[in-house]
Parts: sequence; C-alpha cells; structure tokens
Amino acid sequence: MDRARLYPWISLILSVAILLGTGIFLAACWKDLPAQIPTHVSFSGEVNGWGGKGMLWVFPGLGLATVILLTVVGFFPQTWNPGVKITPANRDRVFRLMGELLADLRIGSAVLFSAVTVWIVRLASGPGWVFTLLIAVSLTVPILRYFLRMYVFKG
Repeated sequence: MDRARLYPWISLILSVAILLGTGIFLAACWKDLPAQIPTHVSFSGEVNGWGGKGMLWVFPGLGLATVILLTVVGFFPQTWNPGVKITPANRDRVFRLMGELLADLRIGSAVLFSAVTVWIVRLASGPGWVFTLLIAVSLTVPILRYFLRMYVFKG
C-alpha cells in the first residue's frame, strides 16, 4: 500500500487512539476530580465559568464526532471544494492532497479536544497564549500545509 493510501488510515487510528487515551486518562482521574470544574477559561488564563465534572466528557465526544465527520467526508470527494478547478490532469493530485488535509485535520482536532480535556483536568491556569497557540497550530497548520503544497510546491 502506498503512502497516499496509508496516511489517512494511520491518521484515523492515531486520532482515535489519542481520544481513547484521553478517555482512559479521564476515567483514571475521575474519582479525584472535584464536583465542580472550570468549564471556561479566558484568554488571560482566568477561570470564568464552572460546571459539573461530567462536562469533561463533552470534549472527547466532540473530538470523536469531528474525527467521524472528517472520515465520512473523505469518502465523498465530489463534495469537496479544493479551491482549484479539477481537471483530468490534476485530479489525482488534488484528491490526494485533500485526503491528506482531512487526515491532518483529524489528528489536529483529536489533539485539540484532548488537550482541552487534560488542561481542564489539570486545572491549568497558565497564560492564555499557550492555549491560543495550541488552537492555531492544531487547526491552521494542516490548512497552511495543504495550500502550500497545492499552490507553491506543487507536490
């Protein structure tokens, strides 16, 4: 199996493993968690929202839903909007790059939702820029990688 066909499967397995690991981590910490946990933290790192600890399961659940959605979308390339006109000459390349973009976004979303869960469990109150940087890296790097490969490097 070539790299182009293997990478989406690796990203799916890795994404599910990350979210499963987060669920195991959450289950292991569950009895030690307080009844009320921070549910919202400002960009400056201050807790400004509280809720029940059951809310922590929302993040891995959203991550799993996102991974499933991105996987399903991958089976319907005719629904994609790659930003270029698809021709017989570029079809394989565009579909390969779009598939890799979806694979990268699966990993990025799994990392993001898992990091949010771990961050809240650990009651991290560090500077808000760390979380902002995490969002920027996990969601924008895959998109930038796609556009660079599509328009600049042609690979």
